[in-house]
Amino acid sequence: MGGEYVCTLSPELVQRAKDEINEVPERRAADIEHIRDWLKHQPHINARMDDWTILRFLRGCKFSLERTKEKLDMFYTCKTLCPEWYKNRDPQDKKMRAILELGVAFPLPGFDHQGRRVMLTRPGVFDPSTTNMDELSKAMMMLVDVWMEEDEASIVTGVVMVEDFNDFSISHLTSLSPVTIKKMMTLFQDGYPMRPKGLNYINTPAAFDTVFNIFRSFMKEKMKKRVSNVFSALIGSKNAQECPERKERRPEKMYPSGGKTYKIIDHMRSQGHKYFVEV
Repeated sequence: MGGEYVCTLSPELVQRAKDEINEVPERRAADIEHIRDWLKHQPHINARMDDWTILRFLRGCKFSLERTKEKLDMFYTCKTLCPEWYKNRDPQDKKMRAILELGVAFPLPGFDHQGRRVMLTRPGVFDPSTTNMDELSKAMMMLVDVWMEEDEASIVTGVVMVEDFNDFSISHLTSLSPVTIKKMMTLFQDGYPMRPKGLNYINTPAAFDTVFNIFRSFMKEKMKKRVSNVFSALIGSKNAQECPERKERRPEKMYPSGGKTYKIIDHMRSQGHKYFVEV
């Protein structure tokens, strides 16, 4: 998308946008123009000013103009302060392509039982001896940026994150620093217009509590209430029906067994630098 906005939402999602995020189609263009004019007067923000980029932030902030300005400021501030995640983002680069093909993060098809998009991340699939956390974080940000650029429904429905800790080891744990975790949480909570609706952990190892407590220390209170260690405790037990996600979201059905190449990654390669010069 880009340039003048053309709505691709279904009638149901258009209504949902009205009900849940205060979107008024008749006022949409004026709100976008208001934010664009504000950006033009912010010399410290090197922002994209196309309709679609601005609309994503308006939706992520439920059309609060002041909150949208704050989030845009934070988003571009974080990008400036984290050049290791936002510079030289070439999906054709041999090392970056190898990381992307691991399937470290990707959206699941369809919606969950509450009509929300679901993003799966797998922090245990990379080799800490050959890939550092900055390289992994860069790949994850690239995947998220493409997803948000092309999936209009995700901002309206909100996003449920599922963190699969299968194969997560002590080596992975020691590669994570509190500084890196804080940067990640700040970006996703205060910078990206993702509207996180839930954070579910699955296949959690013995070291999970250590990781979780670090992440939790940087979570906002609203996010803390949306966290669940779901499948390790409930799937396969008599209480499985109480799980916030449906049974068909079990780990073995979440992604192709052994699959390492996903449509979104192939798409990124074909687009080259299209999304990564400035997103």
